[in-house]
Amino acid sequence: MKLTLTAEQIGFYRENGFVAHREFLSADEVAELKSAVLEAVAQMGRAKVADGGEDQITEGDSYYDRVFTQRLNLWRISPVVKRYMLHPGLGRMLGALTGCPAMRVWHDQALIKEPFGNPTAWHLDNPYWSFYSRDAISIWIALEDATLENGC
Repeated sequence: MKLTLTAEQIGFYRENGFVAHREFLSADEVAELKSAVLEAVAQMGRAKVADGGEDQITEGDSYYDRVFTQRLNLWRISPVVKRYMLHPGLGRMLGALTGCPAMRVWHDQALIKEPFGNPTAWHLDNPYWSFYSRDAISIWIALEDATLENGC
């Protein structure tokens, strides 16, 4: 993982609320993480939250569930995902962006869009969370090439 940011990247984030860190993971790291995520998703079956206990939410038969696979907290069942998500340097990097002395992971989330699914509209993540903080941050790591040609 490349966990250092330039002053320009930090400034861009603070002005615009987003930044692309294209060198964050190497091709080998993306392949390792993708394999671990797919394995964890398969292991979870229809459960939406890893180790969700008695309050488990399961995938239903809605159109959304048929075209969009969503799984949370894969770090709880995958040592590889855990190594990436709970890496101390990740918190330091995110803290550099936000100016916070420390950051914590709220959850990881695998989003798998099935072929022929509807486009995902532009949106902000923060309003969907159960808390509000301008210091909260989300990271999107594309485990497949995301291009106009393949529907992204």
